[in-house]
Amino acid sequence: MATASFALACATLPLGLPRVPDCPGALVDTRALPDGDFVLRERIRVAAPDVDTALDVVVERHGERLVLVGFDAFGARALSVVQTGVDTDAEAPMGRAFPIGPLNLLRDAHAAGRFAADADERDSVHRAGCGHTTHFVRVERRALPR
Repeated sequence: MATASFALACATLPLGLPRVPDCPGALVDTRALPDGDFVLRERIRVAAPDVDTALDVVVERHGERLVLVGFDAFGARALSVVQTGVDTDAEAPMGRAFPIGPLNLLRDAHAAGRFAADADERDSVHRAGCGHTTHFVRVERRALPR
Protein backbone atom coordinates (compact mmCIF):
# COMPACT_ATOMS: atom_id res chain seq x y z
CA MET A 1 0.00 0.00 0.00
CA ALA A 2 2.79 2.41 0.94
CA THR A 3 4.53 1.72 -2.38
CA ALA A 4 1.35 2.50 -4.32
CA SER A 5 0.88 5.76 -2.39
CA PHE A 6 4.50 6.78 -3.08
CA ALA A 7 4.12 5.97 -6.78
CA LEU A 8 0.91 8.02 -6.98
CA ALA A 9 2.57 10.97 -5.21
CA CYS A 10 5.53 10.84 -7.59
CA ALA A 11 3.23 10.68 -10.59
CA THR A 12 1.56 13.95 -9.57
CA LEU A 13 4.78 15.93 -9.04
CA PRO A 14 5.71 18.37 -11.80
CA LEU A 15 8.27 16.87 -14.17
CA GLY A 16 10.35 19.99 -14.73
CA LEU A 17 11.43 23.14 -13.04
CA PRO A 18 10.94 26.48 -14.82
CA ARG A 19 13.87 27.00 -17.16
CA VAL A 20 15.03 29.38 -19.87
CA PRO A 21 15.02 27.33 -23.08
CA ASP A 22 18.28 26.81 -24.94
CA CYS A 23 18.62 29.84 -27.17
CA PRO A 24 20.69 29.72 -30.36
CA GLY A 25 23.00 32.55 -31.22
CA ALA A 26 26.45 33.41 -32.40
CA LEU A 27 29.56 33.43 -30.28
CA VAL A 28 32.30 35.95 -30.92
CA ASP A 29 35.53 34.13 -31.71
CA THR A 30 37.79 34.64 -28.69
CA ARG A 31 40.67 35.57 -31.02
CA ALA A 32 38.58 38.59 -32.09
CA LEU A 33 37.92 39.90 -28.57
CA PRO A 34 39.55 43.29 -27.96
CA ASP A 35 41.70 44.51 -25.11
CA GLY A 36 43.98 41.58 -24.20
CA ASP A 37 43.80 39.36 -21.14
CA PHE A 38 41.50 40.28 -18.25
CA VAL A 39 39.52 39.22 -15.19
CA LEU A 40 35.90 40.35 -15.04
CA ARG A 41 33.33 40.11 -12.25
CA GLU A 42 29.65 40.74 -12.96
CA ARG A 43 26.32 40.38 -11.20
CA ILE A 44 23.72 38.97 -13.54
CA ARG A 45 19.96 38.60 -13.33
CA VAL A 46 18.01 36.48 -15.81
CA ALA A 47 14.28 37.14 -16.09
CA ALA A 48 11.70 35.17 -18.08
CA PRO A 49 7.98 34.51 -17.57
CA ASP A 50 8.59 31.69 -15.05
CA VAL A 51 12.22 32.42 -14.12
CA ASP A 52 13.89 35.16 -12.09
CA THR A 53 17.37 34.20 -10.97
CA ALA A 54 20.58 35.97 -10.05
CA LEU A 55 24.17 34.87 -10.10
CA ASP A 56 27.68 36.18 -9.71
CA VAL A 57 29.97 35.54 -12.65
CA VAL A 58 33.74 35.56 -12.95
CA VAL A 59 35.28 35.62 -16.42
CA GLU A 60 38.95 35.24 -17.18
CA ARG A 61 40.61 35.54 -20.56
CA HIS A 62 44.11 34.31 -21.37
CA GLY A 63 44.95 34.52 -25.07
CA GLU A 64 42.38 32.52 -27.03
CA ARG A 65 40.88 30.93 -23.91
CA LEU A 66 37.87 32.50 -22.16
CA VAL A 67 36.57 30.90 -18.95
CA LEU A 68 33.19 31.90 -17.48
CA VAL A 69 32.08 30.55 -14.09
CA GLY A 70 28.70 31.38 -12.53
CA PHE A 71 27.85 31.06 -8.84
CA ASP A 72 24.36 30.91 -7.33
CA ALA A 73 23.16 32.98 -4.37
CA PHE A 74 24.76 30.49 -1.94
CA GLY A 75 28.15 30.62 -3.65
CA ALA A 76 27.85 27.20 -5.26
CA ARG A 77 29.16 26.80 -8.80
CA ALA A 78 26.04 26.72 -10.94
CA LEU A 79 27.65 26.65 -14.38
CA SER A 80 30.89 27.05 -16.26
CA VAL A 81 32.00 27.25 -19.84
CA VAL A 82 35.39 27.37 -21.50
CA GLN A 83 35.52 28.94 -24.94
CA THR A 84 38.54 28.67 -27.23
CA GLY A 85 37.98 30.30 -30.61
CA VAL A 86 34.36 29.35 -31.19
CA ASP A 87 34.63 25.90 -29.58
CA THR A 88 33.02 25.50 -26.16
CA ASP A 89 33.09 23.04 -23.30
CA ALA A 90 30.18 23.70 -20.94
CA GLU A 91 29.32 22.24 -17.57
CA ALA A 92 26.25 22.63 -15.35
CA PRO A 93 26.86 20.81 -12.03
CA MET A 94 23.30 21.54 -10.85
CA GLY A 95 21.89 20.13 -14.07
CA ARG A 96 18.44 21.33 -15.01
CA ALA A 97 17.86 22.53 -11.42
CA PHE A 98 19.56 25.81 -12.35
CA PRO A 99 17.22 27.77 -14.65
CA ILE A 100 19.70 28.90 -17.33
CA GLY A 101 22.33 26.97 -19.22
CA PRO A 102 25.96 28.04 -19.52
CA LEU A 103 25.84 28.56 -23.30
CA ASN A 104 22.80 30.83 -22.99
CA LEU A 105 24.67 32.99 -20.51
CA LEU A 106 27.81 33.07 -22.66
CA ARG A 107 25.80 34.05 -25.78
CA ASP A 108 24.01 36.79 -23.84
CA ALA A 109 27.34 38.18 -22.57
CA HIS A 110 28.71 38.21 -26.13
CA ALA A 111 25.53 39.87 -27.43
CA ALA A 112 25.87 42.61 -24.80
CA GLY A 113 29.57 43.14 -25.53
CA ARG A 114 30.40 42.52 -21.85
CA PHE A 115 34.00 41.45 -22.47
CA ALA A 116 35.14 44.85 -23.82
CA ALA A 117 37.00 47.15 -21.42
CA ASP A 118 34.70 50.04 -22.30
CA ALA A 119 31.41 48.15 -21.81
CA ASP A 120 28.78 50.09 -19.89
CA GLU A 121 28.58 49.49 -16.14
CA ARG A 122 24.99 48.24 -16.62
CA ASP A 123 23.41 46.68 -19.67
CA SER A 124 20.63 44.28 -20.67
CA VAL A 125 20.04 41.90 -23.52
CA HIS A 126 16.50 40.88 -24.42
CA ARG A 127 16.29 37.64 -26.38
CA ALA A 128 12.76 38.00 -27.78
CA GLY A 129 12.84 34.71 -29.64
CA CYS A 130 13.73 32.88 -26.46
CA GLY A 131 11.61 34.91 -24.02
CA HIS A 132 14.22 36.07 -21.55
CA THR A 133 16.16 39.18 -20.59
CA THR A 134 19.63 39.12 -19.04
CA HIS A 135 20.71 42.12 -16.96
CA PHE A 136 24.43 42.74 -16.36
CA VAL A 137 26.09 44.89 -13.69
CA ARG A 138 29.86 45.20 -13.80
CA VAL A 139 31.54 44.75 -10.43
CA GLU A 140 35.16 44.84 -11.55
CA ARG A 141 37.30 44.45 -14.63
CA ARG A 142 41.06 44.46 -14.60
CA ALA A 143 43.67 43.74 -17.20
CA LEU A 144 46.06 40.85 -16.63
CA PRO A 145 49.74 41.21 -17.42
CA ARG A 146 51.01 39.16 -20.34
